[in-house]
Amino acid sequence: MAQQTSTGTFQNVYKFNGKELDAESGLYYYGARYYDPRSSVWLSVDPLAEKYAHQTPYCYVGNRPINVIDPYGEDEWEVGSNGRVKWIRESKKHTLYKVDDNGKRTDESLTMNKRDLFDQLSARPDGVSVADGDNRSQKDMAEAFTFLADHTDVEWRMDRYKTDNGEERYSLGSNHSLGDCLGGSRTSPSAEQMCHSGESVIAFVHSHPGDYKDYNDMISSMGWWRLQPDGKQAELRGDSYIKNNESSNLKNALYYTCFPKSGKLLLVRGAKIPAFIRNINGNYKRFFFGTLNSKGYVLEY
Repeated sequence: MAQQTSTGTFQNVYKFNGKELDAESGLYYYGARYYDPRSSVWLSVDPLAEKYAHQTPYCYVGNRPINVIDPYGEDEWEVGSNGRVKWIRESKKHTLYKVDDNGKRTDESLTMNKRDLFDQLSARPDGVSVADGDNRSQKDMAEAFTFLADHTDVEWRMDRYKTDNGEERYSLGSNHSLGDCLGGSRTSPSAEQMCHSGESVIAFVHSHPGDYKDYNDMISSMGWWRLQPDGKQAELRGDSYIKNNESSNLKNALYYTCFPKSGKLLLVRGAKIPAFIRNINGNYKRFFFGTLNSKGYVLEY
């Protein structure tokens, strides 16, 4: 909105940040607080200051105004290529921002109605990151899995499993392996690392973040090789071996692998060649519906 000055000209009081500038004081009005752009501080304390004893209650975006923004004077989460979700500041919109290797935000973000999933994923700064929820969480889990698989360099896993009392639940996790173990292979966490047993798993999916665009490369990454010239099947490895192993606690589970770079979803079938399911291309509904969703739970396209 423009205001008329004493000279008869009009001046826009909403500047580049979209907030109203008080011409007399030179302060921006954010609704709950006034902000001084010259010193990059709020003129009253953060209403959630008691949660941030390590920061002054007057600072703006943790004194990092180049890397992050804080349009409402409140909070947010960030995730880097290693998949570590970091709680920066709380947000009414509960938004997770992707940051590059320099810590600067990119154009990718994910907003949720509830904060519980982000809180769980950011609870462990080291080790395996895990989020767990009941049937009501399955949409958020699927959306978060797709976003994190698409925008990080580590494997992610999402399980649908049943507890001892028959309740169906969902879990999402990553061990943040960047290929520095097991001969350079990235890995995903086991069911046990995600706080339930492999025998309890009904269906699960994990991501292969490498640049697998060719179908043969994809099935090879799943441990399946085409027949040798002598007609014999090469030794199974990885996903295909686990699925084919009689002693595997995942033998009876639906076992999927998704490839974010190519946008494809495949079904692991042990000694049989992996089956192409569908193209996902970043659409969590296409990844989730008909694979991991609970009976009777339908996602609209």
